[in-house]
Amino acid sequence: MTLILSPWNYPINLSLTPLIGALAAGDTAILKSSKKAPTTVRALSELSASTFPPSPVSMVESGPDMAEALLELPFNHIFFTGSLAIGRKVLSAATQTPTSTTLKRGGKSPALVGESADLKLAAKRIV
Repeated sequence: MTLILSPWNYPINLSLTPLIGALAAGDTAILKSSKKAPTTVRALSELSASTFPPSPVSMVESGPDMAEALLELPFNHIFFTGSLAIGRKVLSAATQTPTSTTLKRGGKSPALVGESADLKLAAKRIV
């Protein structure tokens, strides 16, 4: 089973991309998205429920306490994107069992603003 812990800023891409890999490898998965993206989490949960029977994919909607509890379970692989501090916790938990881990450092979302752009509108949309 694969545990996928995705961040608030790209919850769809950073949930579905590793999920595709896990399912293609014949594994099952638990998706745990950030509680800071509740609408996206609900949409992913509905998509998962309507697409898959409960056995290959489970979606967990909750906060950090659930993530910590999930990290105590044995997994074949953990895929995490986010902060360095939480990444250290994920890696520490993964070392307790022989669990392979993909840690992806979360980053900023760069944007290019052209010379002809309306700066107030661009700033509003970027924020």
